[in-house]
Amino acid sequence: MKKIKLASVLFILLCFTLAPLQSQEIIIKEDVFLGMMFSTDNGDTFHNVGYGNTKLKKAFSTNSESLQHYNKFKRIKPLSMGFAIAGGLLIGWPLGTYLGSNVWTSTETILLSAGLGIAITGLIIDALANRNLKQAAKIYNNSSRASLQFNIFVAHGAHKYNGAMVQYSF
Repeated sequence: MKKIKLASVLFILLCFTLAPLQSQEIIIKEDVFLGMMFSTDNGDTFHNVGYGNTKLKKAFSTNSESLQHYNKFKRIKPLSMGFAIAGGLLIGWPLGTYLGSNVWTSTETILLSAGLGIAITGLIIDALANRNLKQAAKIYNNSSRASLQFNIFVAHGAHKYNGAMVQYSF
């Protein structure tokens, strides 16, 4: 009976000592109006990815492959925005000219066609950028799960809580 109590106490202590080994999982979601959003607290709160977000970069910096995909996302995203703005201008200019003068010329057709092509190119580049961000999160989450499993099965060390020392070795 004493062995069962001792084993259960050791198991509870082991659970508390392994709790700090849990890493945060990054959840990425795509919002139609707000763009790419991320969460590090199991989806309770989502934050805009944005260009100056250091929290996400800091999390990805623990894994070089996920950081590489994140940096690719950061490089490609402004390019897609540039294409979207240029395409929107080339679409809006001929439509505005037509609404103002009720005359449609071949110049407006060329500008509208070019604008549509450039805007579609921007959408494709944006999809590639978003795919890189999702891939970075997937790699990060898989690597953090693998390291957590490794730490659970090969556990040895000592932790000190409020002056009490707990040692374990497997």
